[in-house]
Amino acid sequence: MSNATPVQNGFLFQDCSAIVLFFDHIKDVKSFRVEGQKEDIEFELNDGSFIYSQSKYCSKDLQKTKAKSIFQDALRTLSLADSEKCSGLVYTTNIILPFGPKTPSVDFGHHDYCIDYSNLSQDSKNIIDSIIETKQLLLDRSKLSIRIIAFQESDLQHTNSVVYQNINRFLNKLGNRFRFDEEKIMSLFMDIISYNKNNRDLSAQISKHNIIWILIDYLMSTVDPGFDHLDPALRYEVESKYEELISIYVERIQYTTAILYDYKEWCKDRSITAETVQDFVTTNWKHYSSEFDSDTIDFETLKALTIIILSKILTLRYIIEDIKGVAGIVD
Repeated sequence: MSNATPVQNGFLFQDCSAIVLFFDHIKDVKSFRVEGQKEDIEFELNDGSFIYSQSKYCSKDLQKTKAKSIFQDALRTLSLADSEKCSGLVYTTNIILPFGPKTPSVDFGHHDYCIDYSNLSQDSKNIIDSIIETKQLLLDRSKLSIRIIAFQESDLQHTNSVVYQNINRFLNKLGNRFRFDEEKIMSLFMDIISYNKNNRDLSAQISKHNIIWILIDYLMSTVDPGFDHLDPALRYEVESKYEELISIYVERIQYTTAILYDYKEWCKDRSITAETVQDFVTTNWKHYSSEFDSDTIDFETLKALTIIILSKILTLRYIIEDIKGVAGIVD
């Protein structure tokens, strides 16, 4: 299987690149796809424009001899993707000297780094300009950026740590209220990317909401909001039997947003105490139970199911709002 290893590493690097680029542009991203219609990685932005990325992995022993030819191939492909609706063209690579041994060291050398064409030294610009002119490529240089992401097949721990750093740049903006398992979060992201890649419909994309609500669902599973008013045995039974349904509803933006709004309105004329959330849930749970099929669920189970979902959402109400704010999600 050694002959297949570079290909496997290339696909893995591609997926890691998608995660890193997603968090690089999270405020502006609407959706994305790996192995899209035009490029390795495609991002649709909120304004209707696109960022296209050509993702190129190269093993360490070949980087000195192959770097420049790989970059030339990437520029050729990016030039084909360039269009009026394109706002960014990104060459994503694990090669820290992307033009080969003659790469100006003043511009590169970092393992987690992004630089726009406009910020390159004149020597680096000359290399790019020469390739574009010699190959007669139609590529708007002002859109071009180069993204370095460390990835070595012999050091996957370091590889993952760089991806984790980019995830953590986002998570750190949420404060220190939670301990995050970066490995688990990355695994969840890789799963959704893999599922999307296997969809033969190339127009099918992963929305930003999908990614953000995966995070929220993960947080929901890590906290215990407390259910003093529920029988422990009933709670265990309901959570076990309806685990998937609970995840679906805490990830539904409209449903969650409506509950958070109702809770704020309900609290306006009340003093906030440790029991406020529990009081709201106990008093108002029936208003939200109509979402579920009461013909197939008995009253006690329906009540417990609704209370569990409401309690999870309200326990994490601040982190939900923070995540939406940091990610640029507007209701």
